[in-house]
Amino acid sequence: MTVIVFRGGVLAADSQVSDGGLRFASSDKIARSPSGAIGGACGLFVNVAAFLAWVREGAKDTFDPPEEGHFSAILIKPALTRDTVFIYEKGGCYEVHDDFVATGSGQEVAIGALAMGATAEEAVEIAKQFHTGCGGRTQVLRFRR
Repeated sequence: MTVIVFRGGVLAADSQVSDGGLRFASSDKIARSPSGAIGGACGLFVNVAAFLAWVREGAKDTFDPPEEGHFSAILIKPALTRDTVFIYEKGGCYEVHDDFVATGSGQEVAIGALAMGATAEEAVEIAKQFHTGCGGRTQVLRFRR
């Protein structure tokens, strides 16, 4: 699986691709849209690829989360006052209003790190250290305002 974390204008993710307990590849799991939105996804690789393509194409209209297989994603749209954070899952999309969010198999470890003051990148590093579903290089995107 993976871990995707957002805090303070920074989106971070691991790059490990695994299935059935095997680590077999490395891939980008976060992307930026031409309008400045940033997003990341985890779950079945085909679903992650579809979400990231949607983000790279501008994250316009809506994204319908897949009904089959595991999927979770975070999309952040820049705003003048407070960045708008959306979580996508099988049940649809909802807006969250928290100082930080995380999703993926390493979510619980990352949330604990964030609660103790870790940055998004540090939370990913901690999740990689303690969760077997997280690994590879850490990817980071920052808002460009």
